[in-house]
Amino acid sequence: MDPEWVHTLLKVLQGRKKIFIDSLKGAKYDILELGGGDASTTVISPDIFNDFVAPYDAPLIMQHTMPARGLFIIHAGG
Repeated sequence: MDPEWVHTLLKVLQGRKKIFIDSLKGAKYDILELGGGDASTTVISPDIFNDFVAPYDAPLIMQHTMPARGLFIIHAGG
């Protein structure tokens, strides 16, 4: 695995998720879900989670929950 390549890809994906979340401004919805089983610490180690998942998901969670105080679900059923 080339960690720099993975981080580059994750930054692209994070940017696309941010655009999607921004597009929801003013929309009425109950839940915004982020994640998947592959991000669960039962599937990957906590170190990999901390290096490759949390840095990209945490800002998106803060982007959604802080302004709107909405419900945010992280699905990680690994």
